[in-house]
Amino acid sequence: MNNKDKANAFRRLTEDDTFKMLIEDVKERQVQVFLNPNSDGAERDEAHHVVVAINKIVDYIDAVIADDIMNDRNK
Repeated sequence: MNNKDKANAFRRLTEDDTFKMLIEDVKERQVQVFLNPNSDGAERDEAHHVVVAINKIVDYIDAVIADDIMNDRNK
């Protein structure tokens, strides 16, 4: 898949309400682990890793879209 097609696919994904809900729901579940006084260190560590991974995925999607915008402006 070329960069333009990838950016367009990612753009559609970020506009999809189901995708947005999925990301927010997973993050919220991980936050609940932090807020739960009964969760142990391993559970909190795992929740932290999940949130970091989700943020990296979202950052990558944003970077691909931003690169596409910059390439269009430079043409």
